[in-house]
Amino acid sequence: MIRLFDATTLAFTKLRTRRIRTIVTVIIASLLFGVIALAILMLQGGVNSVNKFSAGSLTDRYLATASYSSQIAIDDDTLTPKLLDRATEIYTQLIADKKAAAKKLGIEYDPASEQKPFIEFGDDIKILNHASSAAVQAFNEYVATQPSAKQELEKIIAQHQPSHVYPVTTSSTRGAQLKPLTNLGEDFTKTPQYPSGGTPGVEFGWQYVDRAVAQSFMLPDSQLDKQKNVQDIPIVAPVAKVEEALGLKRLPNTATAQEKLDRIRYIRNHAETATFSVCYRNTVSQNQIQNAIDVVKETAENKDYKKPSLIYGLPDANSCSGAVVTQDTRTAAEKTLAGKQDEFQRMFGGETIPMQQKVTFRAVGLSPNGLSAESFSGVGGLLTAIAGSTLEGQWVVPQQMYDAMPNKQDFDKFLPSAPKLSDYFNYDSYRVVAEFNTAAQVKTFVTKTGCGNPYCDGTTSAIFFGSNSVLIDDIRNQVIKVLAYSAMGVGLIAAIIMMGMIGRVIGDSRRETAVFRAIGAKRNDIRLIYFMYTIMLSAIIIIVSLAMGALAAWWIDTKIAPDISVQAHLIYIFADDDIAFHLIGIWWQALIALIGLIVLAGFVGMLLPLSRNLARNPIKDMRDDT
Repeated sequence: MIRLFDATTLAFTKLRTRRIRTIVTVIIASLLFGVIALAILMLQGGVNSVNKFSAGSLTDRYLATASYSSQIAIDDDTLTPKLLDRATEIYTQLIADKKAAAKKLGIEYDPASEQKPFIEFGDDIKILNHASSAAVQAFNEYVATQPSAKQELEKIIAQHQPSHVYPVTTSSTRGAQLKPLTNLGEDFTKTPQYPSGGTPGVEFGWQYVDRAVAQSFMLPDSQLDKQKNVQDIPIVAPVAKVEEALGLKRLPNTATAQEKLDRIRYIRNHAETATFSVCYRNTVSQNQIQNAIDVVKETAENKDYKKPSLIYGLPDANSCSGAVVTQDTRTAAEKTLAGKQDEFQRMFGGETIPMQQKVTFRAVGLSPNGLSAESFSGVGGLLTAIAGSTLEGQWVVPQQMYDAMPNKQDFDKFLPSAPKLSDYFNYDSYRVVAEFNTAAQVKTFVTKTGCGNPYCDGTTSAIFFGSNSVLIDDIRNQVIKVLAYSAMGVGLIAAIIMMGMIGRVIGDSRRETAVFRAIGAKRNDIRLIYFMYTIMLSAIIIIVSLAMGALAAWWIDTKIAPDISVQAHLIYIFADDDIAFHLIGIWWQALIALIGLIVLAGFVGMLLPLSRNLARNPIKDMRDDT
């Protein structure tokens, strides 16, 4: 019987005998297993870093936003005739009322100026005219008879038993216009254009959200206490917009990671001083401003242009004031007629008085920037897509802070009114943020209620809100599955490679094995030698594989982790300054499984050639080798 020490010595001798073969086998197998080790280290490092950054954020909560739109099929064969009949009835009565009002006021009225309630296609096809006030009123009346979107959504959500439900409303200007007031004041000639990518300005609207939802994005109380002016609307603003409000120029693309982190910290520490101003103008005020611009333009371009008797001039660009009258040569009769026309408009819901107001917002929190084309490039863009927040680029007013404002009534014009159709046949809609106790609950809710995006074709939509915490869990689980299947494939390939090497070693040692058998060695003694040989070879592969994986992970971490840290601090704005993103983490269970896989691959590669060799006749092997 061969002792363990002797078997180990003989196995070590075999490793040294075929050095080149051993080195090649170790390198190839280690490269295969090293990739798996690299993936394990980086996956765990990324998960650990996300968990550190997201501590205390919405990632720790299971939220989903859901909305319901009571879409009405106005082209339905049964409904449309009824609406057309009612719209025609309203249209007929409206013309009669306007004729009577015009006669009473002594002004002219042309019924042809009214939009008909339907549009005709051929001789027998009619559809409702969206531009007709009569058609809109008829449609509104029908919607009012249907269950409200709020009632319908509350019934759906109740089936999933959320722990909390927070209403979300979007600001409304009701046909008015908001323009930003920059350092240069109001740009009278330019209409704000919604950006195709990146972060929109507050002039494009904001949301009213319960403070419990916005809390993770709020500034610390120590900063909020410095705000003495509580008459400006409190708002959680995107980082990029706060940067602009603080008078900071955007950092160049060549800025270092440290410079970017320093900028984020400065913005965060001074955000309470940032304000944003816009100028609110109703349609009458807008028309008067446009009149002033048109007169100047026509006068400059057309020598024969005849100026109107009433001319407006532009106000100071920083004042958000109404247009000023620079010339009024109207006769008394013309002024009287204009007054009667205004009264006629008011009688039927038209605006006649110009209204404008400077509205200022104060930053009480920070939200991540909106996604742009640059956001989708590189690993940082991937982090934004996976770990980002649905508040990206959003302006959010904490509802409780708004309600506490002493001058709240000055801004009630921006609160959404009861569902009312105006220019288009919109739907009665209602939106909430629902909070659940577990990831499984919120995932079930989103899966059964929504369609995977906020623009579903049906009446109800639902998506994860605040963060992609459930998505992160799903991605980690999917990556684990991919790693498991990849490891099995790599293990099979490595086993084949090791089988070829060990088979060659055993094949080269047939005479040696025959001699051992001839002098009395048993099959188990031979097995022990190759068992120790396989253990040694596997140990070398384990060491080299882990070293390769760790070295590759370290190199990748040093190259891209600093930029990812910057992106992570932009996503998790209130994360501790000392936290850095790293792509190296020890996942002991997976590493132990990898070690076991390498050893298993070695033994699988050993068993077949060894079994075949031991089954041979030692006398025949000795005779064939001479």
